[in-house]
Amino acid sequence: MKRLLIVLSLIATALPAASASADTISVVGPGAGSGSYNSTYSSYGTFTATSNTPLTSKSYSTFAGQILVNDVTTQTGYGVYCVDFFHDTNATETMQLLSIGQYGSSSSTPVNVVAGAGAKIGWLVNQAVSGNVNTFATAVQLAIWEVAYDAAGGYDLTTGSFTASASAGTLAEANLLLSSLSSLLAAGANLSAYHAIWFNSTDSPRYQDFVAAGDPPPAVPEPATVVLLGAGLLGLGRALKRKATATK
Repeated sequence: MKRLLIVLSLIATALPAASASADTISVVGPGAGSGSYNSTYSSYGTFTATSNTPLTSKSYSTFAGQILVNDVTTQTGYGVYCVDFFHDTNATETMQLLSIGQYGSSSSTPVNVVAGAGAKIGWLVNQAVSGNVNTFATAVQLAIWEVAYDAAGGYDLTTGSFTASASAGTLAEANLLLSSLSSLLAAGANLSAYHAIWFNSTDSPRYQDFVAAGDPPPAVPEPATVVLLGAGLLGLGRALKRKATATK
């Protein structure tokens, strides 16, 4: 029995952690929020946003809303939002699909993101659509950027490090989401129950990161893990065989 426990202990301690899925993600096109990436936008998708966070600043007057992407590796479609204000979308990206809880804490988090923003963004992308779907999608995107980049405390799209302007209906929807989120945080709510996937770009130069509601795919074991597991099981089999022989 002592030998058996030693073998099992070696198997448990020798296995390295499995790696996150690294998939090829292709951008299909815009989803709810606007009908175009170009100079022509629907009234729901037009906005102006500026971030004055440390290190760099950037202004946009462009699309805000959901983006439709396809995981070429698994042939899975997603409706995603941008969580990387300072980088552009590429037609095809190599991305790790991680839990949103790692966003804002991992060293690979995009520049200037506020620590701990991941769980809050997970809550935002899990909210049910209310009212006009295009207005709501744009509101969710603006709220995500506010949470990701404004460290001032109370969320307000008109002041702080991140500001945005849009139609009155869109701003009202975004502020309602942010107000509800602030109330939950003040009450000490646990937001980890709201699962979301962080699409972390691993390309160089870095491209835009995304988020979508749901759970990331299971981590893929490293090749060394499989080899070690096989060796461990072989040793376990020999130990059991010797034990059986000794008891005859």
